[in-house]
Amino acid sequence: ALRLFNTELPVGFSDKWSQSWRDVGEQLGNARNWDVFCSELLPAIIADLGEHPDVQQLTAFAEQQRITAHERTQPWLRGRRYSLTLIAFCEALQSLPEANSVRIDHFASESLKKRHKRFSRGARIAHTLSAEARHEVRIELKKLRYTLDFFESLYGQKQLQAFLHGLAETQELLGHMNDLATGEILLATRPGQPFDLPVAWTRGRMSAYQGRFTGRTAVVTGGASGLGKASAARIVAEGGRVSLWDLNADNLEAAAKEVGATHTVALD
Repeated sequence: ALRLFNTELPVGFSDKWSQSWRDVGEQLGNARNWDVFCSELLPAIIADLGEHPDVQQLTAFAEQQRITAHERTQPWLRGRRYSLTLIAFCEALQSLPEANSVRIDHFASESLKKRHKRFSRGARIAHTLSAEARHEVRIELKKLRYTLDFFESLYGQKQLQAFLHGLAETQELLGHMNDLATGEILLATRPGQPFDLPVAWTRGRMSAYQGRFTGRTAVVTGGASGLGKASAARIVAEGGRVSLWDLNADNLEAAAKEVGATHTVALD
């Protein structure tokens, strides 16, 4: 949210406080990772692999790591640094000066264009990226979706819900892939770093996500031409559905018919 309103805030405000809350996130990150692993990945592993000894050992290890991560996080949340950061941030917000600003609809349009451009750069090549780089694409998608959520009252609900649905499905897929990549890192923290059934399951599931589009909907930005259009055609050919997004409204419908897209969004 701070970055969204960066142009309307005093110089340096969003940089300073974004870094402060990033530091907080880093303190909470390990606990969050083990929470996700134990509540989402581990049940899926158990469902597929059953009561195999590898899974039983992993379950005991993961639950202990989760407890340990929480025990380390709680004193920090109760500590002086976090409390002072929260108080200082609230005071800084209350002290912001009044400013003459642009119309909210113009501001929303420009913000969405900027978010879309940033997301598009990575989305077109997401299937070729490393886990770390793909995570950054996911973050840009989250920013785009949350910007749409924030300004949704400015747009027609019927049209907007279709956009948000496509974004949510893409965000969910990227989120699952990120959780799998993080899960593999957590599995490697076990003594001896064993290559066992849970590791094989995690790698296999990631390969399936990377290579299968059947039954899924993908938001393809820059889809009216070039690499975006070619990517959309590949997804449809592999059994997926695509929603084409582009600033070039004139070519968008023709591209959608050519590749078999189920939905289009002309950005202005």
